[in-house]
Amino acid sequence: MSMPKQYNHLSLVEREHLAQLYWEGKSLGEISKALGRNKSTVSRELKRNSSLEYKRYTPCRAQARSDERKHLANTHQRLKNDLIRQYLVENLALGWSPELIAGRLKLDHPESSISHEAIYQYIYHLQTPNRLEMISQLRRAHKKRRAKGIGRKEKSSPSAVAWPKSMPGPNPLSDVTNTATGKETV
Repeated sequence: MSMPKQYNHLSLVEREHLAQLYWEGKSLGEISKALGRNKSTVSRELKRNSSLEYKRYTPCRAQARSDERKHLANTHQRLKNDLIRQYLVENLALGWSPELIAGRLKLDHPESSISHEAIYQYIYHLQTPNRLEMISQLRRAHKKRRAKGIGRKEKSSPSAVAWPKSMPGPNPLSDVTNTATGKETV
């Protein structure tokens, strides 16, 4: 089974070469062969990045537009929907948890849904309006969220291993002294 081809964006050098060939009056097929790209890629590039007013393709401007689109693709506005945002603010003021809000939203407004994690991310995001007020309305009003996995310590003592209740006899590790604390574990 063959792997599908991975799409690579046009580089500035490819765009400059495309502009030169386009300016010389070459056809889309000839340009695509010279670049080693699909004809539809070249067509899309010219259509998307040519000036509407002058019908002219400028490679530097095309690269800038591409970089801007790439940047905007990675930025997401949190809670875009006004209905969800309003529902969140109202019910958070009533003392509801984000988990409860997410669950009730599905029942009250079946066309809308959101996860409790997205609600927490919205509340704790630095650019959220009334952020501190919403944080104070949470049951555990921490100013910062603790990163998952950080601060959790694994117990290093052998007695930390649970002895299954189904196993006959006493836990052989139950009378081992913990070397870290010097205390005998029971």
